Amino acid sequence: MKKVILLLCFIPFTLSGQVSYDFETGNSSGWIQSTAGHWATDTTLAVAGQYSFHHVFDSNIAGTDQAGTRLRGLNPSESETFWSFMIRHGTDPSASNSWAYFLMSDADPSNMLPGGTVNGFAVGVNITGYDDTLRLWKVRNGSFQAIGNFGLNWQNDIGTAQAAVIGVKRTMQGLWQFSVADQKGTVSSTGYCNDPELFGIHWLGVFYRYTSTRDRLLWLDDISVSGTFGSLSPPVISGLSVENENCLKIHFSNDISPLSAIPSGISYDPGNSFATSVEIMDARTFLVCFALPFPDRTGCRLAAMNICDEDSLCTAGTGWSFTPARAAPGDVAFSEIMADPSPRVYLPEREYIELVNTSGFIFNLEGWKLISGNDEFRLPEISILPGQFLILCNQADTGLFSVYGRYAGMKQFPVLNNAGKLLLLVDEKGRMIHGICYNEDWYGDVLKSGGGWSLEMIDNHYPFYSEGNWRASIAWEGGTPGKKNSVEASNPDPGFAGIVNAFPADSETIILTFSEPVREPSEISALTRIDGTGIKSISPSGLMGNEFIIRTSQPLDTGKTYRLGITGSLTDYAGNEPERKFYMLGLTGRSSPGDVVFNELLFNPLPGDADYIELFNRSGKNLNAADFLIASVNDETADTTAAVSLCDTNRCFLPGRYYAISTDRQGVLKRYPYSSDSSVFNVDHMPSMPDDGGHLVLFDKSHNKTDEVRYNERMHSPLLSGKEGVSLEKVRPSLNSLDFKSWTSASGTSGWGTPGLKNSVFSDGSAAGKEVAFSSTRITPDNDGYEDVLVMDFKMEGSANVISIRIFDETGDLVRNLAMNIYSGQSFSEVWDGTDDDGSIVANGIYIILITGYDDTGKTFRIKKACAVFR
Repeated sequence: MKKVILLLCFIPFTLSGQVSYDFETGNSSGWIQSTAGHWATDTTLAVAGQYSFHHVFDSNIAGTDQAGTRLRGLNPSESETFWSFMIRHGTDPSASNSWAYFLMSDADPSNMLPGGTVNGFAVGVNITGYDDTLRLWKVRNGSFQAIGNFGLNWQNDIGTAQAAVIGVKRTMQGLWQFSVADQKGTVSSTGYCNDPELFGIHWLGVFYRYTSTRDRLLWLDDISVSGTFGSLSPPVISGLSVENENCLKIHFSNDISPLSAIPSGISYDPGNSFATSVEIMDARTFLVCFALPFPDRTGCRLAAMNICDEDSLCTAGTGWSFTPARAAPGDVAFSEIMADPSPRVYLPEREYIELVNTSGFIFNLEGWKLISGNDEFRLPEISILPGQFLILCNQADTGLFSVYGRYAGMKQFPVLNNAGKLLLLVDEKGRMIHGICYNEDWYGDVLKSGGGWSLEMIDNHYPFYSEGNWRASIAWEGGTPGKKNSVEASNPDPGFAGIVNAFPADSETIILTFSEPVREPSEISALTRIDGTGIKSISPSGLMGNEFIIRTSQPLDTGKTYRLGITGSLTDYAGNEPERKFYMLGLTGRSSPGDVVFNELLFNPLPGDADYIELFNRSGKNLNAADFLIASVNDETADTTAAVSLCDTNRCFLPGRYYAISTDRQGVLKRYPYSSDSSVFNVDHMPSMPDDGGHLVLFDKSHNKTDEVRYNERMHSPLLSGKEGVSLEKVRPSLNSLDFKSWTSASGTSGWGTPGLKNSVFSDGSAAGKEVAFSSTRITPDNDGYEDVLVMDFKMEGSANVISIRIFDETGDLVRNLAMNIYSGQSFSEVWDGTDDDGSIVANGIYIILITGYDDTGKTFRIKKACAVFR
């Protein structure tokens, strides 16, 4: 006896037939090579006995070679099947030096390689990646997916000198067991997994990938396949997968005669619908298509009549129950994103995205796409089971992620921006299944947002609840790819903000945007109204499901403001109705200097809070917030920082409205209770706003200066004991922003700031004819927001006036030179905050305000008025 084929005793099997090769005849009869002459049966360092099957091609470049032999009639669905082979790899494995032994393949050796057209199962090392782990691989359309781990590192546990005996068993039900032993039969590693799918079983063989200096270093010997060869019973359906909405892939237990591929023999109920086409995928697999889509999420029964195998065994009928399901929005969702894997915590230093199936149905992702920004990336053909997690990564990184769970390698994988990006998952019909626009704020942890930690969804029952349903992973590894998220908790979607923008792109087109995707976008047309004009049509814009294009039935009028509203019931995917159901809009025009002015500044926030700037549209025009930019100026160096846009998308800035910006919108709204949710907006960056003082300039897109302000902490009320968290407010928007007397501290009764609302210190007034009008006859400078300052409005005769204002106490002593020789036009305003020339609040009492001056004709005037001060 020259050699003994080692059958591992711990794996029993039913022996109905056997194919074996010990190569002791000294030839490779029956073995086909992808390139003739690259393999041979020789005695060079034979693994066992005198001869082994050996790669013998001396290559001067890196390459791949395959060889295989026919497997005729093997039928794993009839009995247990056992494979055994001996292998030695004479070099350390790597991504460039690797091998795979195909237990069964539906393709000949020329296609028995990654990226080919092969389907089947293989054992190998480093087919994808480079972690040296021996694995059982499922191969679909040339794409290798690890389904079983031998728990063995080939380089460390086997090495380059010895051969290993590998045994694999498959039960009829698809339970795989496998082991590795040395040549003496000592088992060193075992494992198991479950995968019932079978492909065409026509070949077994070997794939070898090598560099130019590592060829001729692979040997095979004592190859054996045991099991049932040929059919013992008529063919039956052994499996079925729904490929799309009107096609099925049917798997049979036996090799089927092509004569059985008759559409009229295959049908399903309900409806007694017969197939319109049958395509033979391989000897045991049919792709069957029907004229109409399957009923969604309805139990069906497939029947195949008069099916015969290649041994002429026929069945009168065989069936299979299935429930087709089309993925609906949210059924498969992004559940984890590793956008910034550096610096590494413990996970691989590679980007990945995790999907989760939140439904109770299986979905085949063939034809699905991942959209990142403007780029599309096709997902591999792979199914995702109910509740299952799936790691998406670059194909080159699959070896790194295979140990963490089910994964799918993509030939092209998107670059995940650290700061954030729009991600969309769409099905084969281009329908949106899930979408998010993540950003750095979602981490909720400044340190973790710096890299190495993934973003995880908190509650995947609410996949469209974006902001507030994600946070940085708390897993010690830095993330949880392939398994339940470390931050998982109940976190219901609390509400639906509703309409967040409505902007006229032109006189007949309005872009309507919601805060979240709406559940029934088809209902938008019936529920939307615009006061003052009709609607011709409404259609979706993009795939996210939260933006729509409205075509009006007649052009919008310039200068007119319109009210867009949603009537009736419209909800987000959590069932919440919109909080904001209407939006004011109008055709926007070009601005002029002074149309938009600074109105409120928070430049010294409380620790951990963000600055904000509020502007006011004092014109009668509808303006576009995206047309304005703010820059900070260093007065000592005259350097100007990069300008910050008010808005990265077009947005109406209507007359008499306020517009506040901050890098932490939610924080501002939470800190200041007297604020407007609809008038405070997030920006990525703010201009520099030093705590002690600064200079801000507002520009339009043509860089025409619209307004500017110089501020410092001395402009605050002297009554304040602390200035942190207190905004500076303009007494009236029409006042000169550069005049420090136009500003004072927000009142304590307002919460120290009113972003997006009328200022707490606002004072109105009017003057007619040649007179001076006071906002009140008294002031109470106690910073309560009521009569804290005195506003003097002047309306003079003549086009040029020179005015001085002095304030005296009851004894006639001068306490304040408020204005000296101010050159003004016909009208202007001045503010007294109740302080003297030293900046101290004056005592209680009556004060005389003396106004003197002359006009452009040389006429002089003298006005004396009284004002009481109470503290």
